[in-house]
Amino acid sequence: MNEELQILNDWFKANKLSLNASKTNYILFRNKNMELNFKTFKLLINGSEIILVSKTKFLCILVDEHLEWK
Repeated sequence: MNEELQILNDWFKANKLSLNASKTNYILFRNKNMELNFKTFKLLINGSEIILVSKTKFLCILVDEHLEWK
């Protein structure tokens, strides 16, 4: 995943765009019955770690790890 993130970051730079790592996070989607019982990934963009979250706001919609939105 980190290799793919580096490719994505390189594409952003080549196209004069920026990726704000401090505003970037990731979600592991799962159903409600599934326990999160494995080690999480350490994802990096330009040396900054991307944080695992259980919910996030995307285009004014709050999405959680169970794909519920409000």
